[in-house]
Amino acid sequence: MKLNLGCGGTWPEGYTNVDALAACKPDVLLDLFRFPWPWEDNSIEEIICSHVLEHIPHQIEGLSVDGLVGWMNECWRVLKPGGLLHASWPHHQSDSAFMDPTHTRYIVPATFNYFNRLWRHQNVGVEYAGARCDFSYEGRGARLFAAREYVNALSQEEKDKIVARQWNVVFDMQGVLCAHKPVREP
Repeated sequence: MKLNLGCGGTWPEGYTNVDALAACKPDVLLDLFRFPWPWEDNSIEEIICSHVLEHIPHQIEGLSVDGLVGWMNECWRVLKPGGLLHASWPHHQSDSAFMDPTHTRYIVPATFNYFNRLWRHQNVGVEYAGARCDFSYEGRGARLFAAREYVNALSQEEKDKIVARQWNVVFDMQGVLCAHKPVREP
């Protein structure tokens, strides 16, 4: 089974589309900020979450950890070993990250380090902030603002400098996380 969590108006073929809003016409109507979800452990091959992570509340009823930590733990619980989580979120240096009043956080690729057991063990402690999951992260790119298409013609080094120094060059980020089960031992 494959899930499209927080589907909104996007229903990719082959996925079970899940949303809390009936107006989105999901296959499954579900509050994704209430745990546990109705899927069994290790039952999901793949998850898509497009522009969901930035909406996760910091405090979720019944959780003693930050909402994003709880959400990532829950994704890891339902994913099969080697299961993939495809995520996209607004770039932290774009107006789109700030303009929506329902955004609760800003995500940078390094955020996903905290969901990697080996990185946590080496850098901040084994069970930092209640993370029990173990994901490896691979960045999959950035979608540029149309007004900044000239950036495509530049070398990667030049692109990196522009993205680091200018606002609204990158619209959103995309990445894939792979669930490691059982958790890796350092």
